[in-house]
Amino acid sequence: MDPVDKTGSSKSLHVNFDSNWSTNYAVTAAGMIIAAALNFGFNALESSVVAVGAFVNIEILSMVYTLGNMYYCFIVYPTFFTPSPLLRSTSVVSLLNGLFGGVLFGCLWNTCLAKHKKGVSYIVSGVGAILATLAAAYNIYLVLML
Repeated sequence: MDPVDKTGSSKSLHVNFDSNWSTNYAVTAAGMIIAAALNFGFNALESSVVAVGAFVNIEILSMVYTLGNMYYCFIVYPTFFTPSPLLRSTSVVSLLNGLFGGVLFGCLWNTCLAKHKKGVSYIVSGVGAILATLAAAYNIYLVLML
């Protein structure tokens, strides 16, 4: 049976990120696999479509994913170092770290949580997501205007 804290919630599921962090490696790996599949799928579909409408739809889906990445990097992740994080489930956070951070940033974010140091990797990833979103928007512009 899992230990229960003063609020009655299970310590293995809900964590105060300031005191202890336990990465769920299987869920992080699942997030990384999903991220790789999405990125591979977007790239494969973009290179194989002929219809302009299909290409634009794929670019829009890619933009939605990178907008989610930006939201996670700039809004959600920094709250893990405050007294009231937006998410408290270590499994959900591990999944999102893998999904939006991939192999590099996902591992860095889990390490930062374990060491209780925010670092700057979330900003670097967020800026990368901004650039990816701008590139996708420019691709849409080029396809529709030319």
